[in-house]
Amino acid sequence: MMQDKKQTIYLTKDGFQEIQVDCDKQRSLLIHVDKRRFIQLYVTYLGKSATLDITIQMDQGAYGEIVFWNETRDKFHANIWMRGEKDAVLKLGIGDLSSSNSEINICGDLDHSGMQFHVTTAILALFKHVQMEMHHKTSYTEAVMKNFAVVTDLGSYQMHASGRIDKGAKHSVSHQQTSVLTLSQNQTSEVLPILYIDENDVKASHATTLGQPDDLQLYYLCSRGLSRAQAIALLTHGYLMPIAGVIQQETLSARLADLIEEKVMVHAKYL
Repeated sequence: MMQDKKQTIYLTKDGFQEIQVDCDKQRSLLIHVDKRRFIQLYVTYLGKSATLDITIQMDQGAYGEIVFWNETRDKFHANIWMRGEKDAVLKLGIGDLSSSNSEINICGDLDHSGMQFHVTTAILALFKHVQMEMHHKTSYTEAVMKNFAVVTDLGSYQMHASGRIDKGAKHSVSHQQTSVLTLSQNQTSEVLPILYIDENDVKASHATTLGQPDDLQLYYLCSRGLSRAQAIALLTHGYLMPIAGVIQQETLSARLADLIEEKVMVHAKYL
């Protein structure tokens, strides 16, 4: 039986922080952002496998940009809960370009006016399954879900994303966008966008694109001297790049761009 380790991170000062978590054991992590703070947090998970329970608590008026980056090697299971108070804003990025089999569940409760949750996922899929729900419980709340995935040969990718707007949650906004690039016929991809709306005075939408690289794009890139494999790798890199912009810091964005390129090259044999 894995030992359960509990960790609490209190963020009471503005600015950027970076932490690494060796998570070969089961872990519970609470990230608590103090009221009216502006924080940027980059968390890398290391180890062979991980089972994680993560809660992010945003106090009143807090603004957070947080990226979780998975570097585990075998199995990765994460449950992420987002909580907040009035006028709290959280921009969350989930980057998983690892070789591990991953299951990720993300839940956001928008139960105070002015709350905003924006979630961006970037997945390079061998076996990656994600479930996400943003639940609007009161008026004037906003949730945006943007998901980007590249599915390799023999890969399996699932994205089940839902926006739920309760009766009385007027002027709420719930948007979804999922883009999946499939690089082989020998893969399975499933995208299930869901909207549960019990209120009329809201804005809600979902959009999904799923398919193989465009032949004209590949032809153009190859005409510039790239091999087909290099062209596909370049498209893959571009598909996953939105994760690099979640934390608005130039140095980290450049690091993440380089890391995405490195991961794409490691998985090039699957492309």
